[in-house]
Amino acid sequence: MNVGERLYELRKKYGYSQEDIAYKLQVTRQTVSKWENNMTTPELSKAVELCKLYGITVESLTANDKSSDYVEKNDVNNDFQDCRDEYKSESKSELKGIGKFIVHEYRYRKVNYQYKSKAKIGNVPLVDINIGWFNEKKKGNGIAKGIIAIGNVSIGLISIGILSIGLFSIGILALGLFIAFGTIAIGTYAIGAIAIGMMSIGAVSIGYMSIGAMSIGNYSIGACAIANQIAIGAYANGVIAFGDEAAGQFVYLFDSSNYSEVLNAIQTYLPETPKWVYNIFKFFLG
Repeated sequence: MNVGERLYELRKKYGYSQEDIAYKLQVTRQTVSKWENNMTTPELSKAVELCKLYGITVESLTANDKSSDYVEKNDVNNDFQDCRDEYKSESKSELKGIGKFIVHEYRYRKVNYQYKSKAKIGNVPLVDINIGWFNEKKKGNGIAKGIIAIGNVSIGLISIGILSIGLFSIGILALGLFIAFGTIAIGTYAIGAIAIGMMSIGAVSIGYMSIGAMSIGNYSIGACAIANQIAIGAYANGVIAFGDEAAGQFVYLFDSSNYSEVLNAIQTYLPETPKWVYNIFKFFLG
């Protein structure tokens, strides 16, 4: 019986799937399949883990198999002594229980995911996903870089992450050249608790056209609206100001009958107001 056949029998004996073994050893299911089909043999470190998982010695794993290139007598004595000592007193039923517990404990603790597409534009992968907590630096530490990037930190044309930077960004801290959604969002069009952008919407909003509880900009709409040009809010301060309390050059106290007057004032006194900005005020003033 060769190594692959022995690994297959041991896995079936203890009731594991190839996915279970892959999770435990941090390899792909395809790698486990290749071992069992004798397409490849486990490297030394993975052989140690298999030995511990099944509670066997490497001699029993590789007995009568001349093709194995990772086992020599001295290696067995030195590298697998701990494995033999640890498990020699355990019954097979106990080993089976221990093995299953270890596998499922690892599955529960697995909190990361990585994927990088082979398709690239230049040297940049089309999709890069790098999410979770990584103990090894070589795992990437949750940094994703791609045309589409999803990660703890993501940098891409379209990026999603705790910190995301891109043309289109979504995250706790989102920096977007065009559109940004996040707790803190900075972009041409920004939506977030704190939003900074040409067009910004947020609890605290700062931008050319800003809408929010606290709104500061060239044109502002909010509970407290401070604007260079037009401000509408409970408190409004601007050249044209419309609110319960208002300060400015042209002041209109809040009253539905004044809506048309405010729109007329914008057209009369600030005719350079962009059409799209005027339409936003028209929408809010009905």
